[in-house]
Formats: sequence, C-alpha cells, structure tokens
Amino acid sequence: MSFPMAMQANDTSNCLPSVDEMGASVVTTGTQTGLSAESTVFDNEDGGGSDRSVFRQARRYIKTGWPFRVVTSLYSERKLLVMFLIHFVATMVIWGHFALIKYQEQEEKVPPDANRYWWKVLAPTLEFGAMHAILFQMAILPLTVCRLSIAVASSSVFDRIIPFNRMMRLHIHLGYTMISIVTVATLFFFTFFGLLCSDGEQDFCDKFTSEIMITGYCIFGFLLIIGFTSFLRDKIKYEIFYAIHHLVFILYITTIIHTFDVVQRTDERQRSQTFKWFSAIVLYYVCDRAAMHMNHRYQTSIAASSAVTSGNGTRMAIIKVHRPVLFHFKPGQYCLLRIP
Repeated sequence: MSFPMAMQANDTSNCLPSVDEMGASVVTTGTQTGLSAESTVFDNEDGGGSDRSVFRQARRYIKTGWPFRVVTSLYSERKLLVMFLIHFVATMVIWGHFALIKYQEQEEKVPPDANRYWWKVLAPTLEFGAMHAILFQMAILPLTVCRLSIAVASSSVFDRIIPFNRMMRLHIHLGYTMISIVTVATLFFFTFFGLLCSDGEQDFCDKFTSEIMITGYCIFGFLLIIGFTSFLRDKIKYEIFYAIHHLVFILYITTIIHTFDVVQRTDERQRSQTFKWFSAIVLYYVCDRAAMHMNHRYQTSIAASSAVTSGNGTRMAIIKVHRPVLFHFKPGQYCLLRIP
C-alpha cells in the first residue's frame, strides 16, 4: 500500500512524526527505520528472552529520586533555560526603558493637584512599557517558526549555544508570555479608565469608544482565540488549530492599524508606531516559508510498512519511504503522511 507524502524542512527533527490516526508512532532517520527505546528489545539468536529478562530486572534496582531528575532535566535543557533567561532580561529592559520615558512625560504633563495624580502618572507609564514589551514578543515570535532557516542553522556552529531543536518550545513560551502581558495590561487599563470615568472625567469615558480602543479590543480578542485554541491543541483537530493559528497575520495587521488612528492621521499627536518593530522580521518569515515550499518540498511514496506491538502493549509503525531525487537529509526535516 502506498501513501503520498510531502517532505520539507522544519524545526523538529529529521524523523517522521507520530501518526495519531493509525494509533502508532513512526521513527525514521535517514534511510534507517527503528523503534523507540521503550519498545526496542535487544534480541539474541534464541529469541531475546534472557536479554528481556535482564532489562526488566535491572529496572527494579535503577530508581532515581526527584533531586536527580530535576538536576538532569535542568542540565539537559540548559541551552533552553539560558534562552528563557535572556528573553526575560531583554523584555524587562525594554519595558523599563519605555516606562521611564513615559514617566518623565507624565510628570511634566500632569498637574500635581490633579485628581488621582499617581494613577495618571503611573498607569500610562506601566502601559507604555507593557506595549513595547508586547511588540518585542511580536518581533521575535516569527523567528521561532522560520523552519528552513532553523533547519540550516541547526547544522552550523550556532547550534552549540542556541537550542534550535527546541524552537517550538520557545515559540510556545513567547506566545503565552505575550498573551499574559496583554491580558494584564488590558485589565489594568480598564480599571484606570473606569475609575476616572466614574469620577466624572468625560474624556476618559469617551476613550472606551475611541478608534484606538476598538482596534485594541480586536487585538485582545484575536489573542484570546489564538491562545485558547493553542492551549487545547491536543484536544481539538489539528486542522482547526492550524487554521485558527493563522489569525496571527490579521493580528499583526490590526496591530499596525492600532497606532494609525485619527489622532495620528490628523497630526494631533505622534504615536509610537508598531510596524517598525516587526515588519522586517515578518517579511523574512514570509520569504523563509516561500523558499521552503518552492525549493525544499518533495513528493514521494511509501516503500514498505509494518506494524509492531511491544511487550507493554505500545503500538509502533515502521515506515520506509523512497528517497526523492535531489533530496539530502538534514536536521530539521519532517514528513507529512497523507492517509486516505
């Protein structure tokens, strides 16, 4: 039986992904195919019974405590943890830099005897810093899904310090970080506007229906939809998750429109424009994706397949595919199985 298959560069690994529809996992590296360590047994010529017994008995004595597991986990993920730390420091530096600029502006603009003086000084300060922290997340998010670039870079010297094999984990971390900052900032801003509106300051009441607030509602809504479906990605159909995730392009467009409101268009006030932060990186992502589909996509078919059940009931599928013409194996490639 032959299944059409598409192969292209990605940031996972050069192995076939698990096939949930078949109830089996697939592991293929290069021209060789094998099983996971859980279901692989080193059989001898007599059937491997003695070897299997030795391994089962050894597992009874090799028991690790939680300190050992924590230490080994931290060591194995050391490059990813360093990236998390760098990301946190960079985010806080950007937040603090723009918050300080806004604080100095608000100190000069807000009279000392103004109603809720500290709210009017600190709320815009924190929000301005949060806005640029969000833009920083949006700027680096596309880099974590430039699959062709990641596949190429994973074979370079940079792989020693950058965890290219964990880019998807970093992508998820950045996405949830952005959603968290937006959610907290939105709730804080609503509280700020609500307090001053309840005090009778009509300007703040009118801001709830202003153009920039309406686009802000749209941005928040898109983020909630993307975040909710991402959180449930293991429970909903992949096609639904994949389609909804592409709302991120509308999110980027809405973010650009967000600061081109009537205040900016009439030169009443110069806003800090969002497109400067991520336009070049989004364009790079588009080029990376286009190059992957046009120059690094191959069609092939299944050469042989077989199903195996391990001793503990785990089902595996061994699949061999024909090597496409001009195809060369590199880290980060993957296969898409089309199952009729």
